[in-house]
Amino acid sequence: IEATFDDGLDVLKYLQNHQVDAIFLDINIPSLDGVLLAQNISKFAHRPSIVFITAYKEHAVEAFEIEAFDYILKPYHEARIVTMLQKLEALHSRPAPLPEQASA
Repeated sequence: IEATFDDGLDVLKYLQNHQVDAIFLDINIPSLDGVLLAQNISKFAHRPSIVFITAYKEHAVEAFEIEAFDYILKPYHEARIVTMLQKLEALHSRPAPLPEQASA
């Protein structure tokens, strides 16, 4: 964990100067709701994986429409968190793709 925030606007300010691999959001966040915050985050050049951990199941479709990495409902089971973290680790441990070389 690199940082924690209680306010959506503080998250956006932080991400303007810091690149992170993943961000964990709830739906109910002061200043911006989690979906609106995720929509703003998705516009950054370095887009972190977005994981929602929330009690609000009715926003799952919206979350996946903005390409959330995962959507976990509270109360959650530890095994569910472990599985998500393993998938995140696998995603971020892959080597970056090489740029295509121009043909001569």
